[in-house]
Order: sequence, then structure tokens, then C-alpha cells
Amino acid sequence: MNKWFAVNTAPHQETRAQLNLNRQGYETWLPVFSKTRRHARKTETVKAALFPGYLFVTLDLERDAWTPINGTFGVRRLVIQNAKPSALPAGFVQDLRNMTDEAGLIARTDNPFAPGDSVRIAEGPFADLVASVFDLPTESRVRVLLEVLGGSVVTTISPFLLSPAQ
Repeated sequence: MNKWFAVNTAPHQETRAQLNLNRQGYETWLPVFSKTRRHARKTETVKAALFPGYLFVTLDLERDAWTPINGTFGVRRLVIQNAKPSALPAGFVQDLRNMTDEAGLIARTDNPFAPGDSVRIAEGPFADLVASVFDLPTESRVRVLLEVLGGSVVTTISPFLLSPAQ
């Protein structure tokens, strides 16, 4: 039975890794969103990886050879646990795909947060810490101000990992 697995890519090589994996016959998916960036006094809208450094591949571990993935140009490694690829939770990729629009981009969802809001981080190294929303650089990122070790640190995080602090 096919399941989805995460592939860690080389920095800024998600598209290259996807192309090379597809050439080898693997089914992949790279979730992207529309991002506005400024560079050299120009503003442009580009596609950016929703999860920088990662893409997804579907495999049947009983049938498919998965070790060649690690030798693919643009790929660092398949995410592995206990010497076997670690499958993503059931429905994770499908839920993300349901959020895409007709252009294949993760559809913009109205960010429920505003600068100054107090939020709680749900997962990751800062789990359960309360932070203050600093700004909203894109529709899929929130910059928060954390008070850690007696100092203030600004970090960028997905709004899906935040909840309003009570």
C-alpha cells in the first residue's frame, strides 16, 4: 500500500530533486505558495516551497526500492526512523492537496493573527511557549517575538503551528 514519505532536499533544490525523482519513476509532490519578494529594488511574485528543504514522495515499501532516493541529485536523504523510511500521518498530504487552488498553489487562507497578538506555539523546539506576533511577512508565515533566556528573539513560523494564547 502506498504511503507518503518526506524527502529532505539540499538547500533551495526542492524543484531539482522533484524533477530527478520523477525521472526515476517516483511520484512526488512539492507544495508551493505564492510569495512576494524584493530584490535589487524590484518586487516580484515567485513560487516558494511551503516546507523549505522538503518534498513528498509516495512509496510502497514492500514493492518499491527506496534506497536510490538518497543518491538522487538535489536530495540529502529520505527521512528515516529505525533504519526504515518514516511514513507521514495518514491524510496529511491529502489535507494539504485539498488546500491547493487550480494553479497548484496552496490557497491563501486569511491569517487569523495580527501584530501584537499573543500566541502559543503548538509544536517544535519552542512548543508551549507564548510569543507575541511581530509581523506577517507572507500569508503562510508569521514572525513572532519570543522572550528566551532573558532576551528577545524574532523567529518565523507557520501560522498552522500557532494558537491564540489564553
